[in-house]
Amino acid sequence: MLFDKENLLYDSMWKTACSAPHRFANFYDQGFLVILDEFQNITQYVYRDEQCKGEPDETLAGSYHSLSESKLAPMLVTGSYVAWLIQVINKYLEAGRLKITRMFPYLTKEAGLQAVYKYAVFYNQAINKPP
Repeated sequence: MLFDKENLLYDSMWKTACSAPHRFANFYDQGFLVILDEFQNITQYVYRDEQCKGEPDETLAGSYHSLSESKLAPMLVTGSYVAWLIQVINKYLEAGRLKITRMFPYLTKEAGLQAVYKYAVFYNQAINKPP
């Protein structure tokens, strides 16, 4: 990778970095989980030009296509702009390789109380129960 950097072979550097989880999982015979948060941003905030001139490289998300098919290093992608995230996934990670799972971000009252009690035990804190 240093050779690639010294010779300004950025595409090769990116391919090496992007494929690393799958290659390491294969080499060490151990599964990896690749988690990419705010995945939709990769299409808007990465430029090929060092001065960030011109348009961002929208196609960079597509470099994860082969990794999205990996059984050794599967991907979990998340994002706060769900509609945009789904659009990026559908456009650059072909053939529906990722399954869309919507999550409810709020705890029920019972789950919230259970979390409070577990955190209290973990942090060795007393809880005053209402009478």
